[in-house]
Amino acid sequence: MLLAAHARLVGAIPLIAASLMGTSIAQAEDMPPPTREASLTPMERKADLALWRKSGAADLQSAASYDLGFAARYADAYQKYLLWRNGPEFAAEVVKLQGSAGR
Repeated sequence: MLLAAHARLVGAIPLIAASLMGTSIAQAEDMPPPTREASLTPMERKADLALWRKSGAADLQSAASYDLGFAARYADAYQKYLLWRNGPEFAAEVVKLQGSAGR
């Protein structure tokens, strides 16, 4: 019984997060994984992962995070990740990683 309730909660999380972010249920079901671009260079993939972790979204992927406040925290972290990933922070992270790789 508890396992079934947990499974329902886990299945509802993307929909809850989508509603908090103002997206429709259809969009939530079609939401791509964080990195969907096949043309990313290895350095860009590392930058993408760094921003995902920095946003806090990576910390919320563990099963222990599925509490009542999870959906709101995940929505906030995912929104932060998307802003950084699609903004100048992504290019800055790539430059930073290239500089550290050259050392």
